[in-house]
Amino acid sequence: MIEIKNLQYQDILKISNLTLQSGKISIIYGRSGAGKSTLFNLIFGNDYNYHGDILINQENFKNKDSQLIRNKIGYVSQQEELFMDTPRAEFKYISKILKLKFDQNKMNKFLQVACFDLDLDFPIDKLSGGEKQRLVLARALYLDKEIYLLDETTSALDGNLVNKLIDKMYHYIKESNKTLVIIAHDEKIINNPKFSKYQIGGSDDN
Repeated sequence: MIEIKNLQYQDILKISNLTLQSGKISIIYGRSGAGKSTLFNLIFGNDYNYHGDILINQENFKNKDSQLIRNKIGYVSQQEELFMDTPRAEFKYISKILKLKFDQNKMNKFLQVACFDLDLDFPIDKLSGGEKQRLVLARALYLDKEIYLLDETTSALDGNLVNKLIDKMYHYIKESNKTLVIIAHDEKIINNPKFSKYQIGGSDDN
């Protein structure tokens, strides 16, 4: 769960009260420049120069080591990189650098949640933009964080695949009681009745 209280960041962002619940998918939307990505950066501990409080599972990490936040939060930005030449190698690499035991069953589980069904030895450089987005998402889920922040992670997917992916994500987040927050512009996502939605720069953020 993320609780935001009396948050103000420069002239960009002002939120008096916002709670993003565990076990649910919350959608953040609003006009370009309203501060959606800025909000994610503040939650993730990239900048502490704000007024107010951001509580992560009822704990305030402001001015603490940002690594403490990153142990709890998986943040998938719009510019995520893939480092290896195949999906299988990517998961082994991320396990190695984070000192995790590579778990093939866990990898397969989250590839399925992310609707990534290609051969795991398929060259990454031949993946489409949407396939890379789904692989990055599966990689983030594999790290098993308490909270996930997804910044336009479905932008390269067609409508039918978006619906399938979001449905799988919805069931996973509900069953695991994790917190998932998505920045979205897609009206199908914003208007999905399963999700909680909050407008940044509008009437829903105060």
